[in-house]
Amino acid sequence: MRNHHRLSGPHLRRFSLTQQGIALGCSHACSSCTRVGGTAGRSYIPALNRALWLGCVLLVLGFQTSTNLAAAYGFAVSGVMLVTTAAMYVIARRSWDWSRLRAGALFGFFLVVEIGFFCAASLKLLHGAYVPLLLALLLFATMTTWRWVGARWPRATPDRESCPTIASWRR
Repeated sequence: MRNHHRLSGPHLRRFSLTQQGIALGCSHACSSCTRVGGTAGRSYIPALNRALWLGCVLLVLGFQTSTNLAAAYGFAVSGVMLVTTAAMYVIARRSWDWSRLRAGALFGFFLVVEIGFFCAASLKLLHGAYVPLLLALLLFATMTTWRWVGARWPRATPDRESCPTIASWRR
Protein backbone atom coordinates (compact mmCIF):
# COMPACT_ATOMS: atom_id res chain seq x y z
CA MET A 1 0.00 0.00 0.00
CA ARG A 2 1.34 3.42 -0.95
CA ASN A 3 1.86 6.13 1.62
CA HIS A 4 -0.50 8.76 0.24
CA HIS A 5 0.04 10.98 3.26
CA ARG A 6 3.54 11.64 1.97
CA LEU A 7 2.06 13.40 -1.07
CA SER A 8 0.46 16.08 1.07
CA GLY A 9 1.67 18.81 3.31
CA PRO A 10 3.62 22.01 2.80
CA HIS A 11 6.38 20.45 0.68
CA LEU A 12 3.97 19.24 -1.97
CA ARG A 13 1.94 22.46 -2.01
CA ARG A 14 5.04 24.59 -2.55
CA PHE A 15 6.24 22.20 -5.25
CA SER A 16 2.86 22.14 -6.95
CA LEU A 17 2.42 25.92 -6.89
CA THR A 18 5.95 26.43 -8.20
CA GLN A 19 5.40 23.96 -11.03
CA GLN A 20 2.03 25.49 -11.93
CA GLY A 21 3.58 28.96 -12.02
CA ILE A 22 6.32 27.71 -14.34
CA ALA A 23 3.82 25.89 -16.57
CA LEU A 24 1.64 29.00 -16.88
CA GLY A 25 4.64 31.18 -17.66
CA CYS A 26 4.11 33.25 -14.50
CA SER A 27 7.34 32.21 -12.77
CA HIS A 28 10.88 31.34 -13.68
CA ALA A 29 12.16 27.78 -13.85
CA CYS A 30 13.67 26.83 -10.53
CA SER A 31 17.26 25.71 -10.54
CA SER A 32 17.67 24.63 -6.92
CA CYS A 33 14.82 22.16 -6.45
CA THR A 34 15.93 18.92 -4.83
CA ARG A 35 14.00 15.83 -3.90
CA VAL A 36 13.61 14.99 -0.24
CA GLY A 37 14.47 11.41 0.69
CA GLY A 38 14.22 10.24 -2.92
CA THR A 39 10.44 10.52 -2.74
CA ALA A 40 8.93 11.92 -5.90
CA GLY A 41 6.88 15.02 -5.26
CA ARG A 42 8.66 16.00 -2.08
CA SER A 43 10.87 18.87 -3.10
CA TYR A 44 12.99 21.22 -1.08
CA ILE A 45 13.49 24.72 -2.46
CA PRO A 46 15.80 26.48 0.01
CA ALA A 47 15.07 30.06 -1.08
CA LEU A 48 11.32 29.45 -0.94
CA ASN A 49 11.54 27.90 2.52
CA ARG A 50 13.54 30.87 3.82
CA ALA A 51 11.06 33.32 2.27
CA LEU A 52 8.12 31.49 3.88
CA TRP A 53 9.88 31.48 7.27
CA LEU A 54 10.63 35.18 7.05
CA GLY A 55 7.07 35.93 5.95
CA CYS A 56 5.62 34.00 8.91
CA VAL A 57 7.87 35.77 11.39
CA LEU A 58 7.03 39.19 9.93
CA LEU A 59 3.30 38.45 9.98
CA VAL A 60 3.34 37.35 13.62
CA LEU A 61 5.38 40.38 14.66
CA GLY A 62 3.34 42.75 12.51
CA PHE A 63 -0.14 41.67 13.59
CA GLN A 64 0.69 41.48 17.30
CA THR A 65 -2.82 40.25 18.22
CA SER A 66 -4.79 37.21 17.17
CA THR A 67 -7.79 39.47 16.41
CA ASN A 68 -5.86 41.27 13.68
CA LEU A 69 -4.55 37.96 12.35
CA ALA A 70 -8.11 36.58 12.31
CA ALA A 71 -9.29 39.59 10.28
CA ALA A 72 -6.61 38.91 7.67
CA TYR A 73 -7.37 35.20 7.62
CA GLY A 74 -11.12 35.71 7.20
CA PHE A 75 -10.63 38.16 4.36
CA ALA A 76 -8.16 35.85 2.60
CA VAL A 77 -10.39 32.77 2.93
CA SER A 78 -13.53 34.55 1.75
CA GLY A 79 -11.58 36.00 -1.19
CA VAL A 80 -10.32 32.56 -2.19
CA MET A 81 -13.86 31.16 -1.96
CA LEU A 82 -15.16 33.95 -4.18
CA VAL A 83 -12.46 33.53 -6.82
CA THR A 84 -12.82 29.73 -6.78
CA THR A 85 -16.56 29.96 -7.41
CA ALA A 86 -16.06 32.39 -10.29
CA ALA A 87 -13.39 30.09 -11.77
CA MET A 88 -15.67 27.08 -11.44
CA TYR A 89 -18.39 28.93 -13.36
CA VAL A 90 -15.92 29.58 -16.19
CA ILE A 91 -14.74 25.94 -16.14
CA ALA A 92 -18.31 24.66 -16.21
CA ARG A 93 -19.14 26.88 -19.19
CA ARG A 94 -15.96 26.36 -21.23
CA SER A 95 -14.75 22.87 -20.36
CA TRP A 96 -17.92 21.05 -19.39
CA ASP A 97 -20.18 22.82 -21.93
CA TRP A 98 -22.80 23.68 -19.32
CA SER A 99 -25.49 26.17 -20.23
CA ARG A 100 -25.49 29.62 -18.62
CA LEU A 101 -28.64 28.67 -16.74
CA ARG A 102 -27.22 25.42 -15.31
CA ALA A 103 -23.84 26.91 -14.33
CA GLY A 104 -25.42 30.13 -13.10
CA ALA A 105 -27.98 28.31 -10.96
CA LEU A 106 -25.38 26.20 -9.19
CA PHE A 107 -22.51 28.65 -8.86
CA GLY A 108 -24.74 31.71 -8.53
CA PHE A 109 -26.11 30.31 -5.29
CA PHE A 110 -22.62 29.90 -3.87
CA LEU A 111 -21.59 33.29 -5.24
CA VAL A 112 -24.39 35.08 -3.38
CA VAL A 113 -23.41 33.43 -0.09
CA GLU A 114 -19.70 34.10 -0.61
CA ILE A 115 -20.26 37.74 -1.55
CA GLY A 116 -21.93 38.13 1.85
CA PHE A 117 -18.90 36.60 3.60
CA PHE A 118 -16.52 38.74 1.55
CA CYS A 119 -18.41 41.97 2.30
CA ALA A 120 -18.46 41.14 6.01
CA ALA A 121 -14.73 40.36 5.99
CA SER A 122 -13.91 43.51 4.04
CA LEU A 123 -15.17 45.58 6.97
CA LYS A 124 -11.96 44.51 8.70
CA LEU A 125 -9.67 46.01 6.04
CA LEU A 126 -8.22 48.55 8.45
CA HIS A 127 -7.69 45.90 11.13
CA GLY A 128 -5.30 43.66 9.22
CA ALA A 129 -7.32 42.40 6.26
CA TYR A 130 -5.32 44.73 4.01
CA VAL A 131 -2.28 42.40 4.30
CA PRO A 132 -3.64 39.50 2.18
CA LEU A 133 -4.99 42.08 -0.28
CA LEU A 134 -1.56 43.68 -0.62
CA LEU A 135 0.12 40.27 -0.92
CA ALA A 136 -2.34 39.24 -3.63
CA LEU A 137 -1.72 42.47 -5.54
CA LEU A 138 2.05 42.02 -5.20
CA LEU A 139 1.89 38.43 -6.48
CA PHE A 140 -0.44 39.44 -9.31
CA ALA A 141 1.92 42.24 -10.36
CA THR A 142 4.93 39.92 -10.15
CA MET A 143 3.32 37.15 -12.21
CA THR A 144 1.87 39.59 -14.75
CA THR A 145 5.23 41.29 -15.16
CA TRP A 146 7.00 37.95 -15.49
CA ARG A 147 4.55 36.84 -18.15
CA TRP A 148 4.85 40.16 -20.01
CA VAL A 149 8.65 40.02 -19.94
CA GLY A 150 8.65 36.32 -20.81
CA ALA A 151 6.61 36.97 -23.94
CA ARG A 152 9.28 39.40 -25.16
CA TRP A 153 12.45 37.54 -24.15
CA PRO A 154 13.18 33.86 -24.69
CA ARG A 155 12.85 31.81 -21.52
CA ALA A 156 15.32 29.22 -20.39
CA THR A 157 13.92 25.71 -20.23
CA PRO A 158 13.72 24.23 -16.74
CA ASP A 159 16.30 21.69 -15.66
CA ARG A 160 14.25 18.49 -15.56
CA GLU A 161 16.63 16.70 -13.18
CA SER A 162 16.67 19.35 -10.46
CA CYS A 163 13.04 20.41 -10.82
CA PRO A 164 10.85 17.41 -11.71
CA THR A 165 7.49 17.84 -13.39
CA ILE A 166 4.18 17.25 -11.68
CA ALA A 167 3.73 14.06 -13.71
CA SER A 168 6.91 12.61 -12.17
CA TRP A 169 5.44 12.39 -8.66
CA ARG A 170 2.26 10.68 -9.83
CA ARG A 171 4.14 7.49 -10.72
